[in-house]
Amino acid sequence: MNVDAFSVRASRVWECDSGRGAAADSPPGDTVFALVGTTEHASYTTLAQVSTPTNYVTVQVRYKTFIACDVIFSPAGLPFFEGDNRGFGYDLSPSRTIQTFSVTANPSYPTGEIGSQIQGFGFTRGYENLFGTDVTLCTPAFPICPTFCRYCLAATATPECIDQADSGLTITYASPRPAPTTVQVRIDVAGKNPCVLLAPPIDAHITLQFRQTCQAGQLGPPEWRVLSGSWHDAFPWQEMYINRTAVYLWDPCAPGRTPDPLDLFSGRGDILLIDGPSPSAINYAEWNPVP
Repeated sequence: MNVDAFSVRASRVWECDSGRGAAADSPPGDTVFALVGTTEHASYTTLAQVSTPTNYVTVQVRYKTFIACDVIFSPAGLPFFEGDNRGFGYDLSPSRTIQTFSVTANPSYPTGEIGSQIQGFGFTRGYENLFGTDVTLCTPAFPICPTFCRYCLAATATPECIDQADSGLTITYASPRPAPTTVQVRIDVAGKNPCVLLAPPIDAHITLQFRQTCQAGQLGPPEWRVLSGSWHDAFPWQEMYINRTAVYLWDPCAPGRTPDPLDLFSGRGDILLIDGPSPSAINYAEWNPVP
């Protein structure tokens, strides 16, 4: 690499060296020089002279949105759309959206990105329900969420529209890192219904940080947290897993919540992961151990 062509600064990043027993804030041994610069096209961060511990952990994250109902009524476009008809589960499908990626604090990976991303939309199926041939009232009543889940597909159901969205999902790694041993990833969901011209999207915008820091000269376990300002729509269901363990589950119809049909419209009742009602005992603003 010809560093003379760029505006470059070299910074020392202290790494753990188990043989030296140094304090976390002192230089315990091996050094990584981070080269940071800018071209006319983009900013970049690369690493040279990398000598790091081998026990950095790779963390897998999966974020999914889904509709627990069999069918939902739509206030716009075709009157009924097929849901995913399921509950929470790492391996359960179908989903409205799914995003899976892996991250590491290892400085050998400039942004922490490791491996391939998996992103995709589930198929959307819309029903006209002429003469009641596609959709019926659920009998018995659908137990999950009567506000949204009153309808079930009939055996004679034939969709008027079958389509799959092709854009609106991104996973972005911060470059440069916010700190030498910390990586930052932003999950963005803007999932539009492809069967409706002006349908409100499914929105979620969540920023995560992961780190592994020196603790008394030893490389500590990985930790994670959610940054303030992360949010998602009140509808539909949302689930996030770290290393296959559920760390965030949003059920719009959980006890104590007041679902409203207007939640189907994007922007109403947005849920802030930090400041809003928490669906679990995890303090998302603090550093938490990676499962």
